[in-house]
Amino acid sequence: MIVKNSITAFVAGSGLALAVAGGLQLASSPAFATEGYFQYGFGARQKALAGAGVADGRDATTASLNPAGLVNAPVELQISGTLFSPLRGFTGSGAVGFTPDADDESHSNYFVVPNLAFTYRDHGLPFVDVIGVTVYGNGGMNTDYPARAGSAFCGFIPNSPGTGPLCFGKTGVNLQQAFLSVAFAKTLLPGLSVGVAPILARQQIEIEGLQGFAGNSIDPAHVTNQGTDVSWGGGAASRPRVGGGAELPRRRRRQLAHLDARVRELSWHLR
Repeated sequence: MIVKNSITAFVAGSGLALAVAGGLQLASSPAFATEGYFQYGFGARQKALAGAGVADGRDATTASLNPAGLVNAPVELQISGTLFSPLRGFTGSGAVGFTPDADDESHSNYFVVPNLAFTYRDHGLPFVDVIGVTVYGNGGMNTDYPARAGSAFCGFIPNSPGTGPLCFGKTGVNLQQAFLSVAFAKTLLPGLSVGVAPILARQQIEIEGLQGFAGNSIDPAHVTNQGTDVSWGGGAASRPRVGGGAELPRRRRRQLAHLDARVRELSWHLR
């Protein structure tokens, strides 16, 4: 798979304020619009900090990474969205393999990934300083290759229609994740806070055109072309997100935020 280029734009609103930031990755350099499938940050502020939301969380979207950081967030409502455009394509190997001897490009090149976050303080609960609600997700890297003429190798595969990049017509994978989290944060001592954020998660996946790999599965009849499969999960009882935070001087916070961003960049290069 060759990622030819990637365009990402971030739009966020908080009250009457509106911020727009955009980035363009050209074909001559790697695309860092995501960390693999996952976003490197949620909301406009985390993206502006290159994903360093744990080290310097001071807005409502902090709950998505470290709920303890909500004690530094004002009462606010944030609504944001990421316009993500990964332009994907490949060069086929011809008659010696599945793929046709040609360049092919995936359709579905524009995706909107929404984000919503809200913090509230005047709730009258003595054991909680801040309550936060956040909705965020991952997606936008699905593939959608049309059923063009396939390679000569397709003629040797039983039941193959002879079209598509893998000899079985339209081919692609669509994976989406969405999370709803309610977070609670409390300041224990000056400069020290804790937080917890139970999560409700929804995931769906749809796979098409992979019949050629069915023989490698213990359930070959259900590998592909089964429609959309949806699953739900929660972290309230078994694995809630728990975080802690300590107040540092502003200069140290900037240093940690920079280090957080550099570690993320290094992890990408190690992949």
